[in-house]
Amino acid sequence: MYYLLHVYGPVPLIVDPDDLINPSKLENLVRPTLQQMTEWIMADFDYAYQYIADTQPEQGRYNKDYARVCIMRHCLNEGYYMSGYYQKAIDMYNELKGRYSLFKKGIILILSNLKMPITSIRKCLWLSAVMKRRTVRISPVTLTR
Repeated sequence: MYYLLHVYGPVPLIVDPDDLINPSKLENLVRPTLQQMTEWIMADFDYAYQYIADTQPEQGRYNKDYARVCIMRHCLNEGYYMSGYYQKAIDMYNELKGRYSLFKKGIILILSNLKMPITSIRKCLWLSAVMKRRTVRISPVTLTR
């Protein structure tokens, strides 16, 4: 539902699985309001957050942190008209803060993990500096644009 909302806006949906075989419900579908659809999505995310495991035995499986990210993203997207959504996004962020990091020691660590010769690493740094229009100090040579 999240992606349906963000691609098409509120679309007619059958939320109750028992209504899938009810012909009158199928014929009388109405477009929900934006608030209704947002509340349905939040209810799904809250259910996932409540019942999903904190960690998963296999890498790549969804866990509670992913549910937090989904809730945070949804609340930030819909918070301009739903009261309390911005605060909920901040709460989810505070639960995640400090648990993950992307880089520990910067670009040199990443490039050194690529097992490239030092000349290739210098070329990558030079290209990065040129793209950012900065001067980079690489011993023993300084590269500038």
